[in-house]
Amino acid sequence: MATTNLQTFISNGMKFQCGNGVPDHSALIYSRYYNVDDGSLYINTDGDTDWAKQSVMGWNMNDVSLGDGATSGVGLFRAGAGGIQYVFDGGSDDEWSCDIELADNGIPYDGSDLKLTVKYQLAENPSAGNTVEFQVQYAFMDAGDDSDGAGTTFTDSIVQTGRVVGEVYSDELPTNLIGVAGKTFLQISIMRDSLGAGSDTYPGSIWIVEFVFEKV
Repeated sequence: MATTNLQTFISNGMKFQCGNGVPDHSALIYSRYYNVDDGSLYINTDGDTDWAKQSVMGWNMNDVSLGDGATSGVGLFRAGAGGIQYVFDGGSDDEWSCDIELADNGIPYDGSDLKLTVKYQLAENPSAGNTVEFQVQYAFMDAGDDSDGAGTTFTDSIVQTGRVVGEVYSDELPTNLIGVAGKTFLQISIMRDSLGAGSDTYPGSIWIVEFVFEKV
């Protein structure tokens, strides 16, 4: 863990000693050592080598709901337990698109890469070897950039062998979104690649429950 040099900080009228690794007990103040690493805070209260990560103000990806985006060709499914799922069927290249503000509670985006997890159910049992493919096109943008540019595109294939209807599956896509420092919003389209050469092989619909974006 990369750390700062030994420093003394004043916070809310209290003095804290910050340092690396095993604390120097001669410098101990209020029996706590604080270690700041890439925007995360670690605390050590007993002088050993165990550092516990604490919650601090740092940039994190905003929550994004399905309803924040717009769709093309996507149907709606009212789930039996309540709520709406988006239907990406096996006979068309259905797509969800969204422009996402990156500032988090006033904290600017820090250029981090993002991972994307898709949560969904299958409308019918797959055959062994069936795949579902997600094509993702995205761009990190700011004022002055061309929002109609090419962006970055990748396609990830998820094998459905052994899966069944009636269960939500959560698949983190193998390819991350490569961050760009200094940008203020993300524009993204997520398509199920169901048509044409190289498309997926699962014939049924998938019911999208959630797209989850997280800082890597």
